[in-house]
Amino acid sequence: MLARGAEILELLYMLIGGLVVLLVSVFAAFYALNVSRRRIIATEREKAQFALDEQKKLLAASIQGGERERKKIAEELHDHINAQLTVVRMSLSRDKENEIAAEAIQSLDGTIQELRGISRELMPPVLERFGLLDALDDLFDKVERSGGLRIEFDAPESWEPNNTARDLALYRMVQEFIQNSIKYAEASVISVSVKVEGDQLFMELKDDGKGFNMSEVQIGLGTKNIESRADFLNGTAELWSEPGQGVSLKVTVPMNLNHDESGED
Repeated sequence: MLARGAEILELLYMLIGGLVVLLVSVFAAFYALNVSRRRIIATEREKAQFALDEQKKLLAASIQGGERERKKIAEELHDHINAQLTVVRMSLSRDKENEIAAEAIQSLDGTIQELRGISRELMPPVLERFGLLDALDDLFDKVERSGGLRIEFDAPESWEPNNTARDLALYRMVQEFIQNSIKYAEASVISVSVKVEGDQLFMELKDDGKGFNMSEVQIGLGTKNIESRADFLNGTAELWSEPGQGVSLKVTVPMNLNHDESGED
C-alpha cells in the first residue's frame, strides 16, 4: 500500500514538473514572439521614417533647385539680356529724328520694363535684402496698382532672424494664393495676417470671393505647390472654402528652418 502511494506521488510530481516545463516553454515562446513582433514593428517604423526622410530630402532638393534656377534666370535677364537691350537702345537713340528708330526705342523701353518685372518676380530683390515682410509689402503694392484687388495686411514691424529659404517659400505661397484668387475667386479683397508666437510663425490668407465646394473640386497644381512648400518648412497648410464664403489658407511653420539657406544640401 505504501509502495502504491509512493508511485502515485512520484507520478504526481512528474505531472506537475511536466506542466511547469510546459508553462515555461509557452511563456518563453510567447516572449520570443513578442520580442520578434516588436523588432518587426521597430524595423518597419525605421523603414517608414527613412522613406519619409528621403521624401523630404527630395522635396527640399526640388524646391531649392527650382529657386536656384529662378535666381540664375533672373540674373541672366537683368545682367545680360537687359544690358544688351539697353546698349541697342543707346545706339538707336543717336538717330532721334528717325521715326522708325523712335518707335523701336519706345518698344525697347516697354520690353526692358517687362524684363525687369519678370526678373523681380523670379527672385524678388527686396526679400533677399530686407526679408519677407518688406517683400510682401512690395508685392501687395504691385497687385493693388494693377487694379481690381485690395489687400489688407496685418503683420509685426519686423522679426528676427530673417531666413531667406523660409521667407522665400512663404512668399511663393502668398503669390500662389493671390494668383488663384485673381483667376478663379472673383475676389475684391484679400486679407493677409502674419504673426509669431514663440518659435512658431502663423500666416492666414482669406479672400472674399465666390468660394467653392471642396468635395467637388479637384485640388490643383497651385494648392499642391503650397502644400509642398509647407512640408519643406516642416509645417502645415490648411485650405478651406465653401460656396459664397471665399477661400482661406492657414499656414503654420517653425521660425527656425534647418535647410541650408544657400539651397545646398
